[in-house]
Amino acid sequence: MRLFLPDLTKTSDAVRLTAPSHLAHVKAQRLRVGDGITLCDGRSTVFRAQIAAIEKAAVRCEILSSAPADTEPKTALSVYAAWGKPDRQEYIVQKCVELGAAAVTFFSSENMTVHYSAEQLQKRLLRLQAVSEAAAEQCGRGIIPRVDALPSFDGAVSAAAMAELAVFPYENERGLSMRGYLEGKQPNAVKTASVVTGSEGGFSPAEVQSAVAAGLEPVSLGRRILRCDTAPIAVTAVVMWLLGELE
Repeated sequence: MRLFLPDLTKTSDAVRLTAPSHLAHVKAQRLRVGDGITLCDGRSTVFRAQIAAIEKAAVRCEILSSAPADTEPKTALSVYAAWGKPDRQEYIVQKCVELGAAAVTFFSSENMTVHYSAEQLQKRLLRLQAVSEAAAEQCGRGIIPRVDALPSFDGAVSAAAMAELAVFPYENERGLSMRGYLEGKQPNAVKTASVVTGSEGGFSPAEVQSAVAAGLEPVSLGRRILRCDTAPIAVTAVVMWLLGELE
């Protein structure tokens, strides 16, 4: 596990931990003066540090060395998922971050429209961003994947279609399998990828047409229908395996 400190730079020689979550981590791990701790700037640089002093409201650390994070995927994978229940949203963020997603974006669809006020949406995104940070710390990421929202399905598929590899699972697709779509792809050549998954009610025919018009190709995930929180995680895992990130 590591702690993220965005103010760290490669020239930093000392840092004070003052955030309640950071102090709680030090306390939970029963760290003492002289113990080592891993810090990260959130921009893929990892710092090896040592605790120099534990104060009432801060922990002082001495920076010993820095190095590029070796845990970030070579491909930037963006996950676009239809809004679901709050606990399912958090589950999607947590697991996709662990698997290596660079960003998770939620959107409204015909079968799942979430009506958040501007204030509610901001609070929801702050909560989901905190989930992303906790997952990134736990699994040793070099960045904190961004969590965002788009107001429409069309916006999501337009953004997803810009990736070099775009996966659009559709439960009524019978011709093109996930395996068939991914065959022939060169993992080392893929720099950007995207995954678009729907709500519990799936995509409407009009949404599928819109996705195809945007340049996405529907693929099948098999004969079973996956839940809205299972599909993005499963597809992210398959794409990461294809890219050699789960070997």
